[in-house]
This record gives sequence, C-alpha cells and structure tokens, in this order.
Amino acid sequence: MSRNKRRARRTNDESLDPIAPVANLFDFSLVFAAALMVALVNKPGMTELMSKEDFNMVKNPGTETMEIIVKKGNKIEKYKASDNPADKSK
Repeated sequence: MSRNKRRARRTNDESLDPIAPVANLFDFSLVFAAALMVALVNKPGMTELMSKEDFNMVKNPGTETMEIIVKKGNKIEKYKASDNPADKSK
C-alpha cells in the first residue's frame, strides 16, 4: 500500500510533467509576438500604414534603391526605382 502512495505522489508532481516546457515556450512566443507588434507600430512611418488616410512615402530618395509606397484606401502599392518607368513591383 505504501508503494502505491509513493507512485501516486510521483505522478502528481508537476515538475515531472513533460508538457510543461512546451507551455513555457508558448508563453514566450506570445510575449515575443506582442513585443514585435509594438516595435513595428512605434517604428517611424509605420503608423501611417494603419491610418485611414491616403499617403505617399519615399524611402532612400535619389538612390538606386529608392522605393515609393502609395496607400489609397485599403490598397498599398510599392514601386521600386528602375530604368523603365512602366515597371512596377509589388
């Protein structure tokens, strides 16, 4: 009878639960995702993407890597600098 009590005590111990580390990883991923969203919203220029107003943004003006981001309503288009003005990449 004492052997069964010891076995029951061991199985109820939370430190032996093999799923406990997975739950901790899930909690960490939720905190990381929330921190990433806050960081992206606070980044300069990102708050305009979430507003309802239309806007234009130029990244790296005057360089070969220049990009123009245009928001009209809910549609966001991204244009990259190229030799051909008809080229458009999204």
